[in-house]
Amino acid sequence: MLDRFPVELFYMIKDHIPEVDLRTHVCFAQVLGCASKTVYTDAYWERACVRFGLTISSDEDVANVSWRDFVYDIIRRDGFCAHPHCGVRRLEQNYREMNKLYMKEYTRPYLAHVLEGANPGAFGGYVATNILFANLNFSQEPHTLPIEDGFLHTHGAPREQPERSSPLSRHPIACQSFATFPPTGSAHLSTLSGIPIVRNASGVTVWDVYTAVQSRLDATDSVYRLNEYLRFVDYRKALSNRVDDITELLNRLNTLRDFFHFFRWEGLYYAGQDTEGVARFAFGFKTVRRLIRGAPEPQLIA
Repeated sequence: MLDRFPVELFYMIKDHIPEVDLRTHVCFAQVLGCASKTVYTDAYWERACVRFGLTISSDEDVANVSWRDFVYDIIRRDGFCAHPHCGVRRLEQNYREMNKLYMKEYTRPYLAHVLEGANPGAFGGYVATNILFANLNFSQEPHTLPIEDGFLHTHGAPREQPERSSPLSRHPIACQSFATFPPTGSAHLSTLSGIPIVRNASGVTVWDVYTAVQSRLDATDSVYRLNEYLRFVDYRKALSNRVDDITELLNRLNTLRDFFHFFRWEGLYYAGQDTEGVARFAFGFKTVRRLIRGAPEPQLIA
């Protein structure tokens, strides 16, 4: 039936849909039939991915990507997600962050130029990291698979109840969002040792950073190293009044998973460059549990 209408009408409708409303553009494009590729070119979808801070995984090749299919799939799977850190809210937040960059062109070639610059801080001095990193909660169960870990917290649900949260892997929009604004092709996660440099030629994503951290959660660290980590947190809040509390705390910390149980991940912060010129990001932490005399488990801090 739509074939009866002139293509100019479709252009008019498209122009009346706000640019920030990616979901409606996708839905409209999908009902246009054979006119879809005329009204919405491949270049349009390529730019849309840049505009909305979305990209492919590190193991995919840009040369083989159909950005139209990428957008269609991600909106179909996650565009109507009701989670406060995903769906349309995540798209709009990404859009606002990308707009702050005042990029000359929101195209893949220009994005490649941005990614080649090792120092994100050179981009007008503005560097932000995705707020999703302040809303991830790890399972207490050792050796949890990446697809079953990294619970995306919901406001109002107790953070110690992962069953009331949702694994990051179930949220493609969150996973495929840029980890930093401006995007970077590599990121050195400092503060905690042993985490490999995160690399993605198309722009490091939230999933890239998450899996790099998650891969180290169950590795046993030395007491010396874990003691060093305490320099980056307010560990006194995790102690009661006993003189030997610090020893007891260190006895509870055998792995990074144990560490994150006491000190929740509270975001990433740009910290300049390392000696190789790779953008460096430091962890932020919040003390969420304290030791209680005689209790087998630490107490959640209200």
